[in-house]
Amino acid sequence: GKYLSFDRMILLLKESLINNKQLLEELQNQFQFCLLDEFQDTDRNQFQIFETIFSKENQVLYMIGDPKQSIYSFRGADLRTYD
Repeated sequence: GKYLSFDRMILLLKESLINNKQLLEELQNQFQFCLLDEFQDTDRNQFQIFETIFSKENQVLYMIGDPKQSIYSFRGADLRTYD
């Protein structure tokens, strides 16, 4: 089979949430609360996934991170995501 990289999986999920409203609604209905630990190692695509899923008024997205502990800048983690 064709190899599917970690980065490609993230992009496919991000695109699926944009293009498949039923998937988005099912995830939003299933999950009301998210604790996103190690946020300093989240890249923009990963953050957009969580931001999209947890965008309803009754949902909560907590992000926990320490910029001084970021280790994934080589794969796109960006401290400016905090902005």
